[in-house]
Amino acid sequence: KREAKPGQGQPAARVNIEDEDDVTDQQKKDDPHDQDRGNCNLKIKVIGARHLPNPDDSGDIVDPYVRIFIDGDSVIKDQRTKTIQDNGFNPVWNQEFKFEIENREHAIITFKVMDKDIMGDDFICQASIPMANLRVGYRTLFLHDEDGQTLATSPTLTCYFSIAKAGSVAELWNDIEQYEGNKRDLEKRKKTLETELKRLQKETKELIVSEKTTSRKIKDQERELAEIGDHVVWLNTDKIKSLWGDSDEDGSSSDEEEEQVRPKRKNKLHGIDEGDLADAKECACTVM
Repeated sequence: KREAKPGQGQPAARVNIEDEDDVTDQQKKDDPHDQDRGNCNLKIKVIGARHLPNPDDSGDIVDPYVRIFIDGDSVIKDQRTKTIQDNGFNPVWNQEFKFEIENREHAIITFKVMDKDIMGDDFICQASIPMANLRVGYRTLFLHDEDGQTLATSPTLTCYFSIAKAGSVAELWNDIEQYEGNKRDLEKRKKTLETELKRLQKETKELIVSEKTTSRKIKDQERELAEIGDHVVWLNTDKIKSLWGDSDEDGSSSDEEEEQVRPKRKNKLHGIDEGDLADAKECACTVM
């Protein structure tokens, strides 16, 4: 049997190479080499960047977004952030992305910062890091150009990384945290919709009350107009003649007859002004 030389940093459980099948699960779990192999779930939260240069030195303010590539895996995976308008100094995204990595040993994460342009998006800067060298937590990545050269503005990208082995308890907890976060967002949305519903119900009640009040006013006005119409009809030609007395055949009365009729007319009208009576007579004649 071949045995590893002492001092090479290999775990004691793997000294005998031919006996690897006999290694216990606990020993494999404690082996840092096994932790870098196999499937895993990678979460990347892109927080923000600093001092992004202008890609064409035109002096225009960039509209940056970040594209994330996972190379070296069975399938190239690509996701991107939203676009931040007119901010190349300190854009903030605070967006989280999840990747399922099948070959962690060979996977490479590449961040490309792009400038959104109507004529075609422009490359600004980038950074790459192998999954094997990745450490979880908050990390600041130094960005460079496509040739790997350092840029004059020394741009940086801040991210948060978390890794969970596929099917592990950590992955389960991550899923639970994501579920709880979605649940809180839905409860918040529910409260907002309930508040909006109450406001709409209140406005509906106010409109119903206003409609009833308006309908009542319309009915009162119609009743008042009907009473005025009945009063005008009552002032017909016969009533006017009885108030004014008979006239001559030619339609005129003498002064003496006018003086005799005036007291009688005043009594019958109960003191109504003659000018108002003339207006009423003219209105009645018009109606007839």
